[in-house]
Amino acid sequence: MPNNTFLSSFWEGFQIVKSYKTDSLISITLIPDTAAYCSCGQASDSIHDTQWRTLKDAMMLGIPVELLVQTRRIKCSNCGIKTESISWVKPYSRLTNRLIAYFGAFRSVISGLSDHPFRFKPITDSAIIRSLLVKLRNR
Repeated sequence: MPNNTFLSSFWEGFQIVKSYKTDSLISITLIPDTAAYCSCGQASDSIHDTQWRTLKDAMMLGIPVELLVQTRRIKCSNCGIKTESISWVKPYSRLTNRLIAYFGAFRSVISGLSDHPFRFKPITDSAIIRSLLVKLRNR
């Protein structure tokens, strides 16, 4: 496996175990590379189970990125069974914080354009995603 140290720095606490690229998608599989910690801050050696989350991340080289991330549910002596938090994803989100920040920047740029159809409307993240997906499909 190639050295992915630079790319792994985008996803704190995780390491890349598999990746592939097509013309329309970069897919990256990540697993935790640190000890398990509960949200109360206590380290835990006891993992209740693991689950896989599929997340969307910001584009790389102009290609959409999809992450398959292994998450752990921890048995904490203080809190019981809790899902370990990921610093770069909000709970229950399917988008990384980096992609959400890009949407915010995109929204502010578009709202400043006088001839764009969204200029008088509030722009939601889902509207931006739909607009971008239509453009990608029409490539």
